[in-house]
Amino acid sequence: MIRYRHEVQLLNPTKIKWSQFKSIDRKIVNLVKKHGLTTIKTFYKDDVFIKIVIFDDINDGKYRDVILFKVGNLLGRHKIELNIINMLEVFTTINKVKYKIGIVNPTTKNWNLFKTMELHIRKHAKKENVIRDDVKYNDKNRTLSLVASYPNELARANLENIITLCYKGVGLEREIIEAIKFEDYSEDIIDLPLYNANKLIDEAEQSLEKLSNM
Repeated sequence: MIRYRHEVQLLNPTKIKWSQFKSIDRKIVNLVKKHGLTTIKTFYKDDVFIKIVIFDDINDGKYRDVILFKVGNLLGRHKIELNIINMLEVFTTINKVKYKIGIVNPTTKNWNLFKTMELHIRKHAKKENVIRDDVKYNDKNRTLSLVASYPNELARANLENIITLCYKGVGLEREIIEAIKFEDYSEDIIDLPLYNANKLIDEAEQSLEKLSNM
């Protein structure tokens, strides 16, 4: 699956035409969904008549030409013309892990010592470019929950080893109760070729124009 950021601008814009374009948004979402595109977010820049869509393509671009042609036909029926500003691929380069951690032999003394190690652990995490968010110590259950963002697997392995040694050095042993790994999307993007996309939309509009003149 690939995630894209797609940006288009209305040509010869008027407020009426812009409202009409926005009104068929649901039709476009349903149309592309049939071909494996799931719309994640849609943004509108009303002052410059620009629409930005973030979507996932489970077919990795296999049906891109078909989708562009069908969307072009739909827009043509409503006499709407668009300029494709860009189509960008968003990379999944940030790995995150949601942790729930306890300690072996969670006495009051050990738990308090465990909490005092947080600043020390954060310093080591910073050296490995690891970000620790939503850090919460639950005094009732004596567990720690957090979300860690790793730049790569090596950084994760290095930090895990360091943390284990740090706790061992003060007589503590942690217990990982839960570790859920997931991916997040970075801001790194690349431009994709737009020639075919614009060409297909032009062809769709030309086909509709011929049909209307028959």
